[in-house]
Amino acid sequence: MLNEEDRDFISKRRKLATSWPLVGVILIAALGALVVGLFVWSPMLVNPFAVLSRIAADEMPQSTLKMAAVLLPVVTLFCFAIVLIVLIFVFFAMANERRHLRILDRLEEITDEKT
Repeated sequence: MLNEEDRDFISKRRKLATSWPLVGVILIAALGALVVGLFVWSPMLVNPFAVLSRIAADEMPQSTLKMAAVLLPVVTLFCFAIVLIVLIFVFFAMANERRHLRILDRLEEITDEKT
C-alpha cells in the first residue's frame, strides 16, 4: 500500500503533468513576444547586424561601445549562471523521478505478493 506521503507526491506530479502543457506554451509565447518586441523597439540589444551597421556608419557613440564592452563579460557570466540553474533543476527533477520509480517498484512488489 502507498503511504500518505507517496499519495501526495503522486497527486502533485499528476497536477504538474496536466498543467505543464498550458504553462509551457504560455512561457514560450511570452519569450517569443519579448524577442520580437526587442527586435522592433530596441534592435541594438538583439540584432548584431544593426550594431554592425551602426559601427560601420560611425553612428554609435564611444560611450555605447565602452558600455557594451563592459557588459559583455557580465552577460556571459549571467548565461553561465542560467545554465547552472537549469542543471540544478534537472538534478532535482531526476531525484523526483528516482523517487517515482521507487514508488512504482514498491507497488509492483505488493502486486506480485498478492498474485
